[in-house]
Amino acid sequence: MFGSDYNPHGTKTYAFFEPIVSQDNSGPFQIFFKDVISLIWNSRLSLFLFWPPFPVRPLDELYLFSWSFVELIWFTFWSVVQFPIVLIAFLALIIVVGVVGLFTWIHSVLFWKILHGPPIQVYPPNLPPFPPDLEVSPIDGQRWIYINGIATGKALLRQNIELLYEMFNRPILGINNRTYGFLGDILESVVQRSFGFRTAETRIALPIIRTYLQDPNIYRVVLIAHSQGGLIASHILDDLYTDLSEFDLHKLEVYTFGSAALHFKNPPLSHNPPPTSLAALDFKRALLIDNPPPNSRAVPHIEHYCNEFDMVTTWGALSSSQSPGTDFLGKVFVAEGATGHLLNQFYLYQWFGESPQDLPIAPCPNTFMGRSVVDLGNRFWLPEIIDPRVPIMWDESRLRHYLGGRTP
Repeated sequence: MFGSDYNPHGTKTYAFFEPIVSQDNSGPFQIFFKDVISLIWNSRLSLFLFWPPFPVRPLDELYLFSWSFVELIWFTFWSVVQFPIVLIAFLALIIVVGVVGLFTWIHSVLFWKILHGPPIQVYPPNLPPFPPDLEVSPIDGQRWIYINGIATGKALLRQNIELLYEMFNRPILGINNRTYGFLGDILESVVQRSFGFRTAETRIALPIIRTYLQDPNIYRVVLIAHSQGGLIASHILDDLYTDLSEFDLHKLEVYTFGSAALHFKNPPLSHNPPPTSLAALDFKRALLIDNPPPNSRAVPHIEHYCNEFDMVTTWGALSSSQSPGTDFLGKVFVAEGATGHLLNQFYLYQWFGESPQDLPIAPCPNTFMGRSVVDLGNRFWLPEIIDPRVPIMWDESRLRHYLGGRTP
């Protein structure tokens, strides 16, 4: 099933990537108990919150002859009255969080640990050579990252990044979004959507992507995400917008399949990204970043590929993109009548075909790339009946320009 070089318990990350996987020490359970210990330890200082008392300045909060002092008496009285209730509730919360954390760990170890594998995988295991028939190298100066979706173990992740490599002729760094079963993954997605929760995979992927975007020798970073991975990608973007310059963000492109994201923000540019001098890049690749295509948004290209009857997209991208007041930016492509959620079987093969890696000049037969595209304003509709009067998906898709190792 796998080549002899496949090791599901380890990851070869040759010098091309050099990803740094930081220790996951900032999870919610760790932060909760760290805060509890810190509060208990420093509670001895609570007596000094209002010390020294009896100031003489009228605008001081503890000034005796002001209404603020009356409010402070009221505040102190009811704080003392409710102290036993709050303390009991706080101790109960500690017990509940501890029990939930323990059962979550036991559940993961007993049932799902065997599927998890390493936090990242790279395919192929050795850096491939520069394809001689291409004008621009798909390897030098580019980084491609993939985040998998629900119900995906280490073997399925390997299959995903292997097919992405075969289609786009580039090494793929896979971020292992660990599975906890179908219902467990759905529940985790609900928590992510509702509370903006950053999973361990989000905290692993963010510094890797941020480092690539800040690297002056890298001019393009392509993030591909599937299912729950699209939800993780939306949180990564939210954090990148606060950390990086517009120039660094303009290197990024994002493509999702069957996304479960609640929102997909892409703020407008305040000005065009400035040119830069990249001595390590050749002239053609320097032109790609010094003269970016006109775009009014921070991330120049975002595309969402959706099957009409994919349960995850009907709850995620398709619902969110039509929800009033929700920022869901990027082109949303919807294939009429299409079913299925798995990346390889129902998205990559159905949309791009089984052999698109030979630098195609036309869409593969019987794929969604050959369908008509109807612009409905907030989405692009791909009807099952082809209308020769309108453009086809092949003309609208940005991602298809990368097939076979090409660089648009």
